Amino acid sequence: MRISVRRKLALGVASTVMALAFSDFAQAETPAWCGPKKASIALLDGYGGNSWRQVTTASGKQEALKCPSITSYEYADGQGDTQKAISDIKAMAAKGIDALVVFPDAGQAMLPAITSVYKSGKVIVPYRVSAGGKAGVNYTQFVGDDFKTDGRNWGEWIKSILPNGGNLLFLSGPAGNSQGLDEL
Repeated sequence: MRISVRRKLALGVASTVMALAFSDFAQAETPAWCGPKKASIALLDGYGGNSWRQVTTASGKQEALKCPSITSYEYADGQGDTQKAISDIKAMAAKGIDALVVFPDAGQAMLPAITSVYKSGKVIVPYRVSAGGKAGVNYTQFVGDDFKTDGRNWGEWIKSILPNGGNLLFLSGPAGNSQGLDEL
């Protein structure tokens, strides 16, 4: 039986997370960011199918294990399907998850679901890719990067290696995502 590289990586990440869950490392000193109130948390990924996403998923679980007040950690992969990602957000909220961390790959299409969860009184934090909206109105807080600076730096680097011009293909994930638009 052949096992794909992706499956091997997923099995490796899963094994590592399980080992950490039962090791002394998971029982390390409680981090300062960990509050006293019991809470459940979910990581909702618009597309969890690449190695960076798998590493961040495992890392998120590892961090949650450090905090004794986190009662459960859940994960959902939207698999690049906007409707599934929206459904995942709504399902986690309906399930009673207290805090949702969302990678809104589909951008502004995710904002109505995010806003609905925020208005229901839950903590919801979109990160990396903007869904639009405003902190305190549509979600608790947005955690992002400076993709415009990244794009400018890449442009300057490309000019330095192709001083007489050239052809480029720019790939940035799902059409219309804020990271790609900012980098352009």
